[in-house]
Formats: sequence, structure tokens, C-alpha cells
Amino acid sequence: ENDPSICAVCQEKLREGDAVCSLASGARFHDACFKCNVCNEPITTENFVRDRSARTITCGNCLPKCPHCGETVSVFDKSVSAPDGTQFHAECLRCDRCKASLLEGFFHHPHDA
Repeated sequence: ENDPSICAVCQEKLREGDAVCSLASGARFHDACFKCNVCNEPITTENFVRDRSARTITCGNCLPKCPHCGETVSVFDKSVSAPDGTQFHAECLRCDRCKASLLEGFFHHPHDA
């Protein structure tokens, strides 16, 4: 999976003399490729998520935020996507009035007209 001679983002060969970044997983990148796919800024902290299948890296600032709690929704969290693409932590998707989970079924509150 991690060919140390190939950049994990652009899939081009890493050549001797290239500026290279390496991860503990063994993945290697051209320095110019080790940037956020959303804001295009270089990754300079340990706060990022790498999507191996899409060959992208997203910095912590560009990861989706749960509109309920305001915290980052990472690929490691149990989450739910709304039809508009908004992501919620599964535990945050609750009725504001009664705090019942909204994870299952059709949502209709008896107080709604």
C-alpha cells in the first residue's frame, strides 16, 4: 500500500534530492503535495486527516465542525450527514426540546403543529 518510492498524493515517483515528508505509516509525499486539499495550505501540525482512497489530506482547520457542539467531526467519530452534507456527531443529533436521539426513523415531535 505505501510504496516508499511514490508520493502518496500525486502518485509520481519520489526522486533523489526531492524534498520529502514521511508519516509513521510509511507514506511519503513531495513537500509540495503535503498540503490541505481544501485551503491549499501546507500541513504544519499533527492535526490533519489523510484519506488514503481519495489521496487527499485535510488540515484540522478545514475538517467539518458539528453545528451542535462546534467540535471537529473526524473520520474516527461516529457521525451522521444531513441531506445538505452537514455532519453531526451521532450523540449530538438530538431533539433540542426533549433530548431524544434523532438517529432512527421519521422525526415528528408531538408539540409540532
